[in-house]
Amino acid sequence: MEIPYLRIYQQERITHIRNWYQMWSDLHLDKELDSSVRYLLAWTVFNALYNVADMPNRKPKKPSQSTGQPRVSWTRERSKLKKIAHRLAANGDFIQDLYRRNRDFCDQLASRTPQVSQPDPVDEIPYEVDGEVFIFHSNEIRGVASLDNRVILDGGYKLFEYETLVIEKRKDGTLIDPKIFIRHMVFVLYQIRNNVAHGGSAAFFLRGNKVSEGAITVLDHIVRHLLKNQDILLSNEE
Repeated sequence: MEIPYLRIYQQERITHIRNWYQMWSDLHLDKELDSSVRYLLAWTVFNALYNVADMPNRKPKKPSQSTGQPRVSWTRERSKLKKIAHRLAANGDFIQDLYRRNRDFCDQLASRTPQVSQPDPVDEIPYEVDGEVFIFHSNEIRGVASLDNRVILDGGYKLFEYETLVIEKRKDGTLIDPKIFIRHMVFVLYQIRNNVAHGGSAAFFLRGNKVSEGAITVLDHIVRHLLKNQDILLSNEE
């Protein structure tokens, strides 16, 4: 009988991550610690967990031509996030509960208009792509702006990409499609992570902000769910 070495290694990694999470949980209680630092600590745990889920996709590659050292194939970050969101979505009850417990934060995040400094307070900003002109209305934008994915247009106007949380609810307040909700939530949390980790003024986004505690709490709920249900990470389903 073949020994499932990969499964054994995944389980060892989860044990180590669980220990790291316990350390982070102790720090999480320290409200004097900067929110951006606490958020990044939480993200390191989540990052480690979804990388465990991606381990079956790692394959050896030809050695490096310059150093002769071995190389391993890797998965793009957004693909790994899509995969973990897909696996989380398999438990609709968890997603509904996640939204119910964090309803105020989620609704605020879905409806927030990012504050972007522009040369003039205009609502309509034109931009051109391959000869075609588009107009974006700054007062209609919702979500979290990307610090990295932005373009400076003529006149000094800034054009950003955004991650937006989409929430569609029934009359009783439950989510119509938990899969859509969790996929968007994971990418919004990832965008917050990028903005903080990559520095600049956006690194202060979480500081003294109600969104900060909400984002940390949602991320913590997801991490605890994965640690409690490690079969999500060990599954071979895509």
